[in-house]
Amino acid sequence: RFLLDGHQSVLEDTSRLHYEAEELRRFEHIESEWPLFFTYLLLDALMRGDADAAATWQQRLEPLFVEIDGQQLLPELYIVSEAHIEAEKADPGSQPRYANENVPLVWAQSLYRLGALLTDGLLTPDDIDPLERRKNIGIQRSTIPQVAVIAEDEAVKTQLHALGIRSESIEETAPLRLLHATQLSELFTHIGSNEKLGLTGRPYQISRTIATSRLYRVGEQTCIFFPYHFNPRAFYFSYDNRLLVEHLRSSLTFLAQNWDRPGRPLMLFLVREDMLFEKENNCVVSLLRTLQRGRCDGAIVHTAPLRTLLPATTLEPFRSLDAYAPKAMHWPPKERCCLPPEQKNEPHTPAGRLRTLESLEDAALAELITSYEVPAVAADALVLLARRHDTAYEIETPEGRLPLYQVAEKLYDYASACHNWSAVRRLAVLLPQ
Repeated sequence: RFLLDGHQSVLEDTSRLHYEAEELRRFEHIESEWPLFFTYLLLDALMRGDADAAATWQQRLEPLFVEIDGQQLLPELYIVSEAHIEAEKADPGSQPRYANENVPLVWAQSLYRLGALLTDGLLTPDDIDPLERRKNIGIQRSTIPQVAVIAEDEAVKTQLHALGIRSESIEETAPLRLLHATQLSELFTHIGSNEKLGLTGRPYQISRTIATSRLYRVGEQTCIFFPYHFNPRAFYFSYDNRLLVEHLRSSLTFLAQNWDRPGRPLMLFLVREDMLFEKENNCVVSLLRTLQRGRCDGAIVHTAPLRTLLPATTLEPFRSLDAYAPKAMHWPPKERCCLPPEQKNEPHTPAGRLRTLESLEDAALAELITSYEVPAVAADALVLLARRHDTAYEIETPEGRLPLYQVAEKLYDYASACHNWSAVRRLAVLLPQ
């Protein structure tokens, strides 16, 4: 029963939306009783393999059935009649209750039938819980996350070496394939798909820390995925070093406390060139040095070259996806290094700048966009041009004629690397996703 709950009792005032706290005492000891919860307790005992407890809850359920047309059915709840209210309040549990009209409560009846299938051996606990989640309830876990520091290229690796941090470039990890978390999400959408049956597979979902911290065998290829924080097309917070470091710290702590798979989790720490800009690198370098010492916010971690970490890492085979070939990982092209913000003096206030831009012809706006001279100005010009036409409108760029949405992607990457968040926010509305 729900204590002090007047639902469907004879004292319930159905015209009221709620009761004051002191009014709930009028329902004490006469609350409606739900057979539904006995069916949950029966299932719990069966899933735990506790035969004695299962027999107890089975016996408690037997007198609660209502026979209709020869079938034993469970009602929604049992109610104390008006004639027995005072006696029940004076001596709780002494008075009879009657079933309400909602017979059967399909919810309760289906759970009972499920319990009967388990009791008769027609189903096993593994049929209901194939991932064996029930075995993890209440278990305190502790594991040692593994971390491999991956440099974007040789130039970044050289910078890290000068700072006393060991790393390896993406090229050095071949033939192991390093991919984005979004590509893992795409891979999952193929699981369970069947064109003949019209099944589309799993819906697209973000692949988070637990999913990206293991190896995957797809056909003849072994793949590992960067955490979703590093997705270059994800939310622009991934370009904010301080926020990125906080995400990685919390992810490693989460792995240490919640990993429940065989082997150890493996996290890739990607270091991009823009993360090492002089004014931005303190928190990143500090975290990398802390990880090399084997600690992270109280959790023990193990940092080493990627190849040496693979034997202890969980491997998930995708046997049903042998024909699926992940696409090559796309990295945003490196743009020219942006000047420090204090040297990028943006003309006018945002409102004044927009008024100025609105008076310009399309050709002049296109020139401002492709120059990237000031990211915020280029972003405003691009948004304005998209309003006049649409994102498929093409302009002339150094790479040839490109639609505005492709130009927006390039400018988005550049503004993100420059940490020009106002420009990034304006450009985000023009991106395909």
